Formats: sequence, structure tokens, C-alpha cells
Amino acid sequence: EARKIDQSLYYYRLQQLFGILAVMAYALAIPTTFISNWLIVALYGAEYSEAGLILAIYIWAAVFIFLGNVRGIWVVAEDLMKFSMITSLIGLLINVILNYYLIPVYGPVGAAIATVISQMLISVGSSFFYSKAVFIGKMQMKALLLVGLKKPHREKRA
Repeated sequence: EARKIDQSLYYYRLQQLFGILAVMAYALAIPTTFISNWLIVALYGAEYSEAGLILAIYIWAAVFIFLGNVRGIWVVAEDLMKFSMITSLIGLLINVILNYYLIPVYGPVGAAIATVISQMLISVGSSFFYSKAVFIGKMQMKALLLVGLKKPHREKRA
């Protein structure tokens, strides 16, 4: 609806959403990184303690997934489903390739690393390879760096 009313309002709200979800993702990822081993042992027992490191790595994919979900809202609003399909397929390919090389060397930790890298490249990085999405990539980077969360905006009233 904001897109129909005022473009600057639309992009302001989109930036705010990126920022809010980045904060939420960090609020999830940072503590999980530090308590992952304890959490795994508490839930599954000491015999699964090695999974704590995997969780500590894998949780960082959430940061990029959250930002990718906001970009998904923009993709739908702008009718860029082809862009979404292409980036998803490229992400699949990148993840398979990374898993192929990392799992034999690092095992399950390699799979977690591959997932985080794939999510980062597809959810954020791919925005910089499509001219219509570069500004969205910049918005995502601002959110990742927690920049501009409280800029005031005057909403136009009808």
C-alpha cells in the first residue's frame, strides 16, 4: 500500500523492516552462538556435544534468511519473480558445490559453513548483480551494519 501512496515512504518502510529483522536475527544468532554447546547437551545429551559447533555456525544463516525474506516482499511487490527463481537456482548450485568440497574436509561443520555462505551470497550478495536490485542490496548492507534504524520520515496524509 505504501508503494501506491508514496515511493519514499515505501522505501523508508522497507529499510525499517530490513533493520528490524536484522536486529531480530542478531538477537537470535549472537546468544545462540555462545550457548549452542550447552543447549545441545541440555536437549540431546553429552553424546551430541559436537553438534554445538555446528549450531553455532549454522545459526548465522538466519541473519541472511531474515534479510532474504524482506527482499522477497520487495520481489513480489515489484513483480520480479524471475529474478527470485534465478537466484534460488544459483543458490542451490552454490550450496551443492560448497558441500561437495567442504563436507569431505570438515564433515558436518563444512555443511554448516556451506549453508551460511550460500545464504549470504543469494539473500544479499545476488542483489548486487542485478541492476534493479542494487539499491536493495545497499539497504540490506545498511541493515547488516545496523545503520539508519531511526531516521525520521514524514508520512504524507491523504
